[in-house]
Amino acid sequence: MKANIKAHHFRVLLQAAGAKTSLKKAKASLSKGRSPMDAVLNKAGTLITSRSGMEDRVKEFCTNLFCSTTPVPRCSLPHSSDTSLPILPSEIRSAITKTALAVQTRYRDQCFDPDAHEYIPSSPLITLESERCPKQ
Repeated sequence: MKANIKAHHFRVLLQAAGAKTSLKKAKASLSKGRSPMDAVLNKAGTLITSRSGMEDRVKEFCTNLFCSTTPVPRCSLPHSSDTSLPILPSEIRSAITKTALAVQTRYRDQCFDPDAHEYIPSSPLITLESERCPKQ
């Protein structure tokens, strides 16, 4: 298609040169008639120029572009909503310790007055029971 357009431009310029007319005007006449030509190739390699045909081809292309063709093995663990993995005692112990330390740190930051030398309980259970500062 590009070759045809170049050949047409060459013919127009040759005619202008042969007729001894202005090459500038000939080039200007070529640029006036330009309009964008949108086209898409289908799988067979033929041009599609209709808007609906181009939309269908682009949709098909994007679907195939993001579609996985690599086989992925299934998970070997049986997954059921009825059976869940057991929670280990060490996980519970770790979660309680982390929570207690976080609460104790927040409790200390809110309640400790360095001038009064207030007592801060070191037991995480005491800090878990009350969120507010004790009244003295």
